[in-house]
Amino acid sequence: QNQRESVDAFVRGLVSDSAQNADRFMSKQLTDHLFEDTFGNSLDLASFNIQRGRDHGIPPYNVWRQWCDFSTASHFGTGPGGLIDHSFDSANKLKSIYSHPDDIDLFSGGLSENPIRGGIVGPTFACIIGRQFNLIKVGDRFWYERNDPTVGFTLNQLDQIRQTSLSAIICTNTNISRIQPNSFLLSNGNNRLVSCDSLPKFDLSAWGQCEPGRWGNWSPWSACVRGRQRSQRQCNSAPPPKGCGCEGPNTRFQRCSGRRCRRLVRFNNRSFWVWGRC
Repeated sequence: QNQRESVDAFVRGLVSDSAQNADRFMSKQLTDHLFEDTFGNSLDLASFNIQRGRDHGIPPYNVWRQWCDFSTASHFGTGPGGLIDHSFDSANKLKSIYSHPDDIDLFSGGLSENPIRGGIVGPTFACIIGRQFNLIKVGDRFWYERNDPTVGFTLNQLDQIRQTSLSAIICTNTNISRIQPNSFLLSNGNNRLVSCDSLPKFDLSAWGQCEPGRWGNWSPWSACVRGRQRSQRQCNSAPPPKGCGCEGPNTRFQRCSGRRCRRLVRFNNRSFWVWGRC
């Protein structure tokens, strides 16, 4: 019981307190007292990260700026051609340590950047983190939104997954009774505390036994537009949760050749536009 209450208090604190800024200022608990033993011996996480970057051959700050299609720095000023994403004080700190901007370590240069608008980290770290998350998603063949019937979910199941929030998960697994709808942001006027009972509930019936639908016949190929024709089919399925929908796409395409134009024809004293070869 005490352990459960401790977890609740810990989670409640995480969703109630704001995070520290991601900048060049690090807590002394990390730089002076990391893994401190009874004799007062400890490590410095900042120095540790810089050294690990060099051990692993991580390119310096300017190389990553170029990789992200950002401008590189050739001097320690904050104007054009310099450390344009740093404050004057941060640029001077780097100048006092490194002899040239090309020598700046990624950890030092990235951590000391000004944060992007609406973000926590600077543009260089935002670029690296964003690309990494994109590759993790696109490169994962089991990503839950992949259009692959052998590893994916039904549309009804996807609806249940997408409406689930971290706040709802916290409510389900703790004794917390009130929380803001978006637990990644602090509670405010647009994100007020609400009862856990008011949050959308996860409906597991979407994973129950259901009857798969059947596809109708493909429609005739459409006219050739920009070298491509389209054909569609309709899914005949009972509504969820009894019906699972149909697996596979409802539209197919094929390449086509030969220009097709509309021409006016007359029949029984009436005019019609029809598609035909030019």
